[in-house]
Amino acid sequence: MIVSMADNLVSNSLVTFGDVMEDLENLQIPPVTGSSKLGGGRVDSEVRIPVKSIKAGFDFFESYTQKESEKTEWEEIPEDLPEVKAEQ
Repeated sequence: MIVSMADNLVSNSLVTFGDVMEDLENLQIPPVTGSSKLGGGRVDSEVRIPVKSIKAGFDFFESYTQKESEKTEWEEIPEDLPEVKAEQ
């Protein structure tokens, strides 16, 4: 999932996939922990994701998205665009 999010971020920007993955590796976040058991014909698993890790992930991708939106060159948009009125 993280790889696909990074890939989507890269496909719409000037950032490389390697840059995103390198920055992800440098994040100081609590690890995901868990356990799994096999017994009685059942597989039982438990995964714990700290809220700090989830928040750090959202903040990370949001900051990249914000950086990219700041890079938009608004000068390319013509100043003489026609005014559009909503239909009522």
